[in-house]
Amino acid sequence: MVNNYEKNLLERYLKPVEIENKEFYYSLIYEISESLTSGIIVDLFHSNKINMIITEACQSLANSIRLYELGYFDDAYYSMRSAIELATIMLDVGDNEYEKMVNNMNLFSNKEYPNFRASTLRYLKENGIEFRDVANKMPNFVNEINNTCIKLNSFVHKTGFDNFYGIRNYYNENFHKKQLDDFENNLISSIRIVAIMRLVIDPFPLLLADEEIYYRSPNIMTYPFNEKLLEVMGEESIAEFKNTDVYKSYEEELMKLEKRNQEVNNIVMADYIDLDNLENIYLQKHLLNHHELKYVDIASCSEKIILIISDNGFSRYSTSSNTHEILCNHTDINLKDSSENFNIKYDSIYVSILQHSKDKISEFTGRINYIYIFHLTRFNKIEINKLNSVKL
Repeated sequence: MVNNYEKNLLERYLKPVEIENKEFYYSLIYEISESLTSGIIVDLFHSNKINMIITEACQSLANSIRLYELGYFDDAYYSMRSAIELATIMLDVGDNEYEKMVNNMNLFSNKEYPNFRASTLRYLKENGIEFRDVANKMPNFVNEINNTCIKLNSFVHKTGFDNFYGIRNYYNENFHKKQLDDFENNLISSIRIVAIMRLVIDPFPLLLADEEIYYRSPNIMTYPFNEKLLEVMGEESIAEFKNTDVYKSYEEELMKLEKRNQEVNNIVMADYIDLDNLENIYLQKHLLNHHELKYVDIASCSEKIILIISDNGFSRYSTSSNTHEILCNHTDINLKDSSENFNIKYDSIYVSILQHSKDKISEFTGRINYIYIFHLTRFNKIEINKLNSVKL
């Protein structure tokens, strides 16, 4: 009889478990992973590196759920600890003076980063531009970081025989139920810690949850934290964070801006043009940039227009007339197949094309920037003349 060593070693002590609330936890983690920053003044490249750290920390949190379900409980706790450590590094490369931020990022990129979570947080409590104030005004948050990491380390470092694979299986179901409860409590704490640390970089995910600010804010990379994540963060922590210098300084500047109406806000934040309320849009056209106003002017030429695509697909403006289920794609259109620029048949609808070669993208690439206008029925001569007269 041949022994199956692999099966014996990998399965004899594993106790897989189903986490009933995992979709809820995944949704919270996804919210943080989508809260990418564009607010680092250093440069876009630096911001992108910080965004990579944000997504990696969230991946570690997600991994912990899967690992625990498979039975690798200590690895699950290690992933949670890694997420908090990465979030701490995120602060160290995003909450310092210019030269130190760049130096820390270079050290991290070259695998020479010397600091650990505890020493880094101690330094930032004394020297961080924003975290110093956060630590003073949110002492319970700082305590939660320390207490949670102590708990995570107890599993990672195998303190006690009940953290041995070979022993845990012999405990009763009440033990495993309590272990699962502890895991979920630590997971929630880890999610909350990473979320608040993310806000220290820039508070937009929390700012945008406030309607008064959302209707004034420019369109940036990040999204507002949803109600579920805000509830997990807790009213007390949110209230304390809103009293920090980093939050109040952003809030004060944004509240100086004019509040957009619903129709203009839809354009700025969602690339959506309400053709039924063009009057409201033009009332606040001064709040639109040249790029946005250009597409409003095009859409206003006909209520038949459902979608405008330009800038090689980077700009896509949908309209209130877009209620069909056709997937419109500018790459499907071969200009060589048509001698006409207007009323080209596209599935059950039509597409018309304007040539625009005066924008920055065209100047950089040296290529003509085509504007693809998808519409429900054929344009008449009046509509075509309007489109040709739009200042591009």
